[in-house]
Amino acid sequence: MFFEPYPAWLADERTFEVVIVGFASSLSLCATPDDFERAQAALFGDAEPGAPREPRFGQA
Repeated sequence: MFFEPYPAWLADERTFEVVIVGFASSLSLCATPDDFERAQAALFGDAEPGAPREPRFGQA
């Protein structure tokens, strides 16, 4: 999900219906930004928070 351009819109509470459809070989749902960073590090390796990351395919 790409949400960085919309912080003001996301700041207002709304109620609406949504249908999410996606395909992934791996998925992590995170409750906090810290949880998200830990999940990203587990999948892609350590990096500065918010830094772009690339998958480590074929690496242990």
